Amino acid sequence: MKKLKIEIVSDVVCPWCYIGVSRLEKALKSSGNVKAEISWRPFQLHPEIQAGNQEHYETFLGNKYQQDPKPMIAQMEAVAQQEGVNMNFSKVKNVPNTLQAHRLMHFARLEGKDDALSRILFQAYFEMGADVENLKTLAQYGEQAGMSKLKLEEFLQTDHGMQEVNQEEAAFRAEGITAVPTFIINDQFMIQGAQTPENWLNAFQQIENHSNDDGACCGSDGCC
Repeated sequence: MKKLKIEIVSDVVCPWCYIGVSRLEKALKSSGNVKAEISWRPFQLHPEIQAGNQEHYETFLGNKYQQDPKPMIAQMEAVAQQEGVNMNFSKVKNVPNTLQAHRLMHFARLEGKDDALSRILFQAYFEMGADVENLKTLAQYGEQAGMSKLKLEEFLQTDHGMQEVNQEEAAFRAEGITAVPTFIINDQFMIQGAQTPENWLNAFQQIENHSNDDGACCGSDGCC
C-alpha cells in the first residue's frame, strides 16, 4: 500500500475546504492501495476581518464578489449535499476572524489531533453556525477532539502558537498560494481546489509515475 503525506492548507470558514476533504477521503477509500497521513495548515481566507469585528455572512459575500450571494450559497449547499456533507447556511450568520481557530489547530497538530479537530470545526461552523472565534467555544471543540481540558484552557489564555501560525501562513502566501483548499503532497506536489474523487484517483497515479521528478505538479482542474 502506498502512503502519502498530505498537508491541507485550509480555513475553517472555507466551504470548499470542507467539501474538498470529503472528496479526498472518498478517493482514498475507493483507491484500495493509497493511505494518507493528513495534517492541516493555516490560511486565513478573510484576513481583512479583524478580531471582534465579525461581518454578516451574506452581506460580506455580496460585497466581496459584487453579486447576489444567494445563488452562490445555494450552489455550495447543493454540491455539499451531493457529497454527503451537511451545510446549513441559514445558521451561518457571520464571518469571523479565524486566527484563534488556526492557533488551536496548531496546538492540536502538536498533539496529533488536528485532523479530528478540523472536522469538528467544519461541522460546528457550517452546520450550527458556531462562533469559531470565541475562546471558550474553541476549548470545547478541542475537548471533543480528545485534547486535555486543562491544557486547552492554559494554551488559549496565552498567545502561544500565534507567531508560528503567522509565519507559516506568510510562507504559504510567499510561495504563491492564494486560494484554498491547497493540498501539498509528499512536500513535492501541489493540487488546488476541491477536486472530484475521479481527479484524485488520477492524481494518485500521476504522483506514483512522477515521484522522482523534483517539483512536479499533478492533478487536473485546479492544479498549479
